[in-house]
Amino acid sequence: MRDCHVTWIRRGLTAVFVLALGPLATASAVPSVFEPVSPSNIAVNTRNTSALVTWEAPANADFVVEVAPDENFASAQRIPAAEDKVAISDLDPETTYYVRLRSAEEGDISEPTEPVAFTTGAPVYTLAAPVVKLDTSIAMKATLKWDAADSDEVLAYELAFGPDKDALQETVQVIEKTKITFEDLEAGTYYAQARVVDAEGKPASEWSLVVDGEVVDNVPLVVGTYNVKCVRCGGKSWKSRKAAVAATIKGQMPDVVGIQEASQARSIRQFDQLINLVGGAYKGTKQRISGATDGIIYNSDTVKVVEEGTEKLESGKSDRRLAWAVFEQKSTGKLFLFGSAHLEPNGGKAMANRRARQAKECVATLKAINARYGGELPTFMVGDFNTYPRKSGSNAAYYVFTDAFLDPIGQSSDPGVAEPEKKIHANYSSYNRYSRNPPKYGTYIDYIMVTPMRVLEWETVVKVNSKGRFVGTIPSDHNMLRATVLLP
Repeated sequence: MRDCHVTWIRRGLTAVFVLALGPLATASAVPSVFEPVSPSNIAVNTRNTSALVTWEAPANADFVVEVAPDENFASAQRIPAAEDKVAISDLDPETTYYVRLRSAEEGDISEPTEPVAFTTGAPVYTLAAPVVKLDTSIAMKATLKWDAADSDEVLAYELAFGPDKDALQETVQVIEKTKITFEDLEAGTYYAQARVVDAEGKPASEWSLVVDGEVVDNVPLVVGTYNVKCVRCGGKSWKSRKAAVAATIKGQMPDVVGIQEASQARSIRQFDQLINLVGGAYKGTKQRISGATDGIIYNSDTVKVVEEGTEKLESGKSDRRLAWAVFEQKSTGKLFLFGSAHLEPNGGKAMANRRARQAKECVATLKAINARYGGELPTFMVGDFNTYPRKSGSNAAYYVFTDAFLDPIGQSSDPGVAEPEKKIHANYSSYNRYSRNPPKYGTYIDYIMVTPMRVLEWETVVKVNSKGRFVGTIPSDHNMLRATVLLP
């Protein structure tokens, strides 16, 4: 009786036990000394994970079928066949294999036939591939989510995620949920795809399309200040221009903007009207007092109020206040402090001195709030300060602020690390006097003061044509100021 042994054919080629003759187990067979039977018309009928190999040969002829994923048959598996066909199962889908036959008799085998190549078909799955969504809106994080597979079976998901698209399949992990967040990522482009797997870990769907997203280590913050001119301050009516004021704010998409002269009289609640007109996720700080004209509008989708309040300033006839709030930037989790005020107008030494005292009160209040957070909060002090170089009385209030903060536009101080990397319409004055040709003196009475940080852009917001004339309704007698920054 011939020597024989049983070989388990590995996954990827066959899932059956094979009875192999002893001498056939080696790659280098002894040259044939018998008259081999040559098979003809070798054919392969494929499915997605199986193949049926058939041929024509005399009855009772024995063969050895060799199957390999490489043309050299270096890793070939051998299957004895006493019929003119062999079924091969558990193949990988969409994979090219090679098959050849040898005639066998009494332990001897012949030289092989010419190889026949075949490619298995695409897998057939009953479940649809997941539709993966990649969210990289939060700095140094990426969140992946998809809808659960429509099946009553116990399923899981294979997820591939990483910065190398070509090596994505090397990152595969199995998760049971339909959402996962990766944290502490380095900046760069990341790729992801997923598929459904069954309880045994076998694929139950195709791989999804590859999605990509840009992970950043910081997210810009857009801040602004805007004196919108109060209802009873003369000039053009609020009714005729309120839509233009709201459109100006929406056009800059600020995360936070300080508003001056938006009165909250019982007859016309200008501040509330403005919030409603801006719409969307925009809200206003709550500490608005009837008669006061300062407030803060913020985008609740991008920032969250941690603490807020107002501080009464030394005033003359008007109720002057500092509106302030501590915000959290949702995309980074960073906290920052924001203050907005409208200082005393008019010239003369007495008014200049009062503005200086009001500025000192603003600085002291913000420092006290900051101290409650360890003194490290990035801070913005914005508003209509009614002061500028050469103003009658003195520019004292400006220097009070620049002793504590940086003026990115650098009207009378060195902006230092806050100097804008890009300036837009910075030559236009912040006060336009409702002039159809807004002045380009570069004189500012409105400011955005900051603590040290990168200022990516600075814009004096004026909608003008190529001749420098206002287009459409002039929203206010002041121009909105906008700064795009990166919180340190």
